[in-house]
Amino acid sequence: MARRSSTTSRTLAPDPAERVPPGPDAVVSSVRLIGTDGSTAAILVGRTRVARVDAMEIRRLGIESGTRWTAELAGRVHDAARAHAAYRHALRLIGAGQRSREDLKQRLVRAGHRESDASAAVDRLVEAGLVDDQAMAERLAEHLASGSRLGRRGIEYKLRRKGLSSALSREVSARALEHADTAEMAAELARKRIGRMAGLESHVIQRRLFGFLIRRGFSVDDARRAVESAMDELARDEELH
Repeated sequence: MARRSSTTSRTLAPDPAERVPPGPDAVVSSVRLIGTDGSTAAILVGRTRVARVDAMEIRRLGIESGTRWTAELAGRVHDAARAHAAYRHALRLIGAGQRSREDLKQRLVRAGHRESDASAAVDRLVEAGLVDDQAMAERLAEHLASGSRLGRRGIEYKLRRKGLSSALSREVSARALEHADTAEMAAELARKRIGRMAGLESHVIQRRLFGFLIRRGFSVDDARRAVESAMDELARDEELH
């Protein structure tokens, strides 16, 4: 039998129907608020804690001490427990760093949560303002534009890697470089890069420089002009020496 990952086993709630089978003598013995924020309720049948659910779900589930532990109730509690586990896991993930909606959802699914629970958890965080793709994209684009010397396509690629949509990544990366002189940025990078290519033939230098600038996300025109400028400077330096 394959072992589940430690992440999955810590995250997913066990099926309460497996732990305490429904029966005529099975009743809910206690419902307790747990955790430092009191947002989680533990449901006990006899002496066994069968599930942890969102405290706000207790009324909807119709549970109180003495409620019969039926198969139907066990199923609804199980669904609520899995949804709550996904939400708590999502909170831990955003506590470790910025996440886009899609990245967060995919991490939850990979951890073993059902897609519906992952989507619901992310939606709750979006509604609470704790996950905001637009704000995240703008912050990242501004940071990349100011410090990484990337062209528009390079910034766009970095944003998409974070799970941000293509449309949003394209819009925000263009705005981040709206007032930047991308041609001069490319030229500066080419001048620095060409210093590492001493001894190579001219056509090899041109090919490598052009490929480097394209990979950094600069346009074909900016890359071509930057390579031409760098090659002209290299030729002048060689004439002087």
